[in-house]
Amino acid sequence: MSGREIAGLIESKVRRATGTTVSVYDAEAAGLDTDAGPVATVCEDHGAIVNHLTKTLARHHAVRPDGWCYGCRGDDR
Repeated sequence: MSGREIAGLIESKVRRATGTTVSVYDAEAAGLDTDAGPVATVCEDHGAIVNHLTKTLARHHAVRPDGWCYGCRGDDR
């Protein structure tokens, strides 16, 4: 990400476990679904999204995307 502001972005990092970029967003500000929670963890490489109730939970899940992202796990979809 090139330093430009991205709506709702809280943090974005390349994760050691998978080499993929995973971001945490304020779901509403980013225009994402908020039904499952106001904070979203997103695998930018594969498009998988998981919502959470808190930023702490979202950041925890962001560290290991192979636990929730189908692409990081190697699942074919």
